Amino acid sequence: MWKPSIDTSIIGQKLDQSGALRFGEFTMFAKREEERMRKEGKNPQDLYDDQSPDYLGKKTRPYIKTIMEQIKDYSEKMKAQPGIEKAPGGGVPKALQRLPGDTPEQYLERKRQLERKRQLP
Repeated sequence: MWKPSIDTSIIGQKLDQSGALRFGEFTMFAKREEERMRKEGKNPQDLYDDQSPDYLGKKTRPYIKTIMEQIKDYSEKMKAQPGIEKAPGGGVPKALQRLPGDTPEQYLERKRQLERKRQLP
């Protein structure tokens, strides 16, 4: 139910490498909550009822990356790409910068060629 929210990156809709770990942590949290509810004599199914005050969906925030966290992670991943010349100061790699006079089509074609050469994620 909550796996896509936790395990998928908003940027490019690609699976987030740390998402499976965060989803596993959330699953363990849910199991602990179920056990807590049983010990308190409550119905653990209330955790999955969106009308319940105990609804687990209200408690997913710590397990979901913010857009800023995703941007930071993606930026770090881009900086670490082998074979792509880095811009001074660690900015956008030169291979991904739009060149002076480039049309959008020329820029996108150059980017596609780099992707085909598997130089980009």
